[in-house]
Amino acid sequence: MICNIQKEDKLMSSLINIVNQEGNLVVSSREVAKNFEKEHRGVLRDLDNLKEGVAQNWADLFYETTYIHEQNKQEYREILMNRDGFTLLAMGFTGKKALEWKLKYIEAFNKMEESLKQISTMLTEEQRLQLAIFQAKTANEAGQAAAALDRYRQKQLEEKQRMIDHKTEVIKGVTGDIDIYTKRNV
Repeated sequence: MICNIQKEDKLMSSLINIVNQEGNLVVSSREVAKNFEKEHRGVLRDLDNLKEGVAQNWADLFYETTYIHEQNKQEYREILMNRDGFTLLAMGFTGKKALEWKLKYIEAFNKMEESLKQISTMLTEEQRLQLAIFQAKTANEAGQAAAALDRYRQKQLEEKQRMIDHKTEVIKGVTGDIDIYTKRNV
């Protein structure tokens, strides 16, 4: 299964640079510009225009950040977008090249999601609950995930305590209810 995931990751890396950032799959505005053969400032302009129309949902779809240019070492603006943000942006792009890349992005996002689902099935229950905390989109979701993790851990502790109690009872039965720490030379 791990080999399968690695093969898919290599395929996607050669196809499109989708990044897993804090549990969210995102693509940068620079990557979109490169793959759609557009100028980055034009993609940023399109995103700024979108921002006016989706102001209340902007933070759910897009994340503004910066990058350092390799050659001039200056800092520039870029926008990371999740699948829905990309879809919203790409809907405005037209032409044969745009259609090809829209299909490639959709395929890449689907494959990455499938890979993440496969990985999550290999996690222990505790690891899944920990992951849920980091993938939470709101403080409320994170709180609920943390509470579920606490309940799981408490249940595990109670189970271990039951096993200890049971083993203690077995030992006491074998030793005739004499504390094993005080019994000597038997």
